[in-house]
Amino acid sequence: MHHMKISTVRDLRYSFSRIAKWLKAGETIEITYRGKRLARLMHAGLASAASPERPDFESRLERLFPQGLKGTPASLFIIEDRDRT
Repeated sequence: MHHMKISTVRDLRYSFSRIAKWLKAGETIEITYRGKRLARLMHAGLASAASPERPDFESRLERLFPQGLKGTPASLFIIEDRDRT
């Protein structure tokens, strides 16, 4: 069984080199503050691999509105309003 490393906010401040070694080794570290869980810290390479895929909004828009959107986009009204002042 793999146990997650635990560190305090104080450790982050005063013993970061030790925590950085854990991160480089691929450990995920639970950060606590006053005895309560505050956050999880992991190596940036691991975080990007674990992050979910972003939705494809363009294909969703095409699926919802197959004929496209009709009318003047709201952004043009905003641009026109800004030009008046």
